[in-house]
Amino acid sequence: MTPAQRLVNQASNEVLLTVRRAGETEPRTVTVKALADERPARYRDWVDANRTKVHQATEGRVGYIHVPDMGPEGYAEFHRAFLVEYDRDALIVDVRVNGGGHVSGLLLEKLARKRVGYDFPRWAAPKPYPDESPAGPMVALTNELAGSDGDIFSHTFKLMKLGPLVGSEPGVA
Repeated sequence: MTPAQRLVNQASNEVLLTVRRAGETEPRTVTVKALADERPARYRDWVDANRTKVHQATEGRVGYIHVPDMGPEGYAEFHRAFLVEYDRDALIVDVRVNGGGHVSGLLLEKLARKRVGYDFPRWAAPKPYPDESPAGPMVALTNELAGSDGDIFSHTFKLMKLGPLVGSEPGVA
């Protein structure tokens, strides 16, 4: 029986696993909580891998944000990433395979902020003005699987001249 078969119907239960790392002689037992759905973990790994590739290829100068949809989860994902990535020299906004929704306008407002200067507080580090304004150029990535508000985002990103749109824009022949 495979490990996957042994985990059937174990979602949310604690499961004992016997594991041995390469190079170790003795196995050890660990307790894990089985997941009902591995997609969120796989998604997080995919985004982290993309962000790591971008950071390594650019020596940390370019930020990466993926927006999975234009609903509450995508809005939260955008803000989590935006707040740590916006102050890099450039920014990639990836809406490939975006499930759509209704918040593209809110994301575009944030991305459209033009940095015009810095606030130099007397006893603190300088901060951009306006707050949370992207530091440099942006590019958006899209594909034919960005649907509904995801394709509206792509088209509006281009119309607002926020930067180049790379990929096949949904709904455009």
